[in-house]
Amino acid sequence: MVKLVFPVVISLLFSLFYSIKLNKNHKLATIISIATVINIVCLFLGTVWWWVTETDGLGQVIQIIIYAICLGVILLINVTAVIVIKKRRM
Repeated sequence: MVKLVFPVVISLLFSLFYSIKLNKNHKLATIISIATVINIVCLFLGTVWWWVTETDGLGQVIQIIIYAICLGVILLINVTAVIVIKKRRM
């Protein structure tokens, strides 16, 4: 269970950190696109890690579906956080 959740947590933390702290002066589209790339890279590395360590084919497919759902949820969290922070600064 830890090897399934760890990449999701790392992806969420890295992309949120980038979205909130490191890009205060960039456009909204730039912030979201770079946070999405960070999200995709972290989840892709988690997929490779799971694919190498898991021998069950069904488990591999379910893991890819779970990471695809997590990609969408983390993207939604990032967009919401960036929009809220941008509105507070105005």
